[in-house]
Amino acid sequence: MLLVLLFACRGDADAVDCTAPTLLSSWPAQDQEPVSRMPQLRVEFEGELPAEAVTAQVLADGEAVPGSLSVSSGLAIWTPESPLPEQASVEWSMDLCGQEASGAFRTGTEGEQVPPDGLADQSWALDMESATWVEPAGGELIFGQVFSGILLLGVQEISDQSIDLIGGAAQEVDGTLQQDPCVATFDFPASDFWNNPYFDVGPTVLEVEVQGLPVNIQDVRFSGAISGDGEAIADARLYGEVDARDIAPAVGASADQLCELLTSYLGVECVECTLDLEPVCLRIEVEEISGERVAGLRVAPNPDPQECEEGDDRDQARAQRLNAQ
Repeated sequence: MLLVLLFACRGDADAVDCTAPTLLSSWPAQDQEPVSRMPQLRVEFEGELPAEAVTAQVLADGEAVPGSLSVSSGLAIWTPESPLPEQASVEWSMDLCGQEASGAFRTGTEGEQVPPDGLADQSWALDMESATWVEPAGGELIFGQVFSGILLLGVQEISDQSIDLIGGAAQEVDGTLQQDPCVATFDFPASDFWNNPYFDVGPTVLEVEVQGLPVNIQDVRFSGAISGDGEAIADARLYGEVDARDIAPAVGASADQLCELLTSYLGVECVECTLDLEPVCLRIEVEEISGERVAGLRVAPNPDPQECEEGDDRDQARAQRLNAQ
């Protein structure tokens, strides 16, 4: 996360008996969006400060916003009295005994925070068919086998401070959505949940199969918002990157040749890889992902699924998986 700290001396520091601290970090990141409409503006510092040595100023679309400050050992937090306007441009500054941290961000559309206690073991079905592929153009033709139909997103652990999500595949059985026992789940690393109801998890690596070839999707991130009642996921986005050098040997071509084929036949162009800037990567960006909660369904970790086919083998695997839960 990019952290922007601006330091300046303020002439009013002498008004309070304090020692200017060393500023360590701040949140939200500079120009971050979307940010919760009930954000906790946080500044971490080294040292001790009395509460009266810290002041904050927040402007939403140029209008001053009232809020409250709390100061504990090494952390100052500002919280608004009521939700900020939707999609507002917010500028903020916090003075800590003459040292200033400041930044800017933009709010999202979701306003009500979701109670973490109510989300334990909950799952949502994400409709990938209705999502929008931004990159690569026509990406559903290449990755549709992986990111198609219904994906499951489940909560493993959650608190006021962090959220731990897991993803899996769904299948419909007798009109009811269930977890597919023959598809591996993928874990996202636990991430901060300060931006409740927004989450941004990752990066992680997804080991998938594309057109019959094993593929690692690198730097996978998934972000979105949980509705205040916990019933829906909205404004979700999926990002990742595939290195053609990982696929090329399996098809008997070089990475450059594979990129040329993708451009010639599908109009998909390779871009610079994040790791080394070589122009042999496919960037994945999927937007407008939404989903609804699936009552009674918990996504169970399944990192090593057994191989099974449609029909009796798959039904048997599903039964064994359900009995194990």
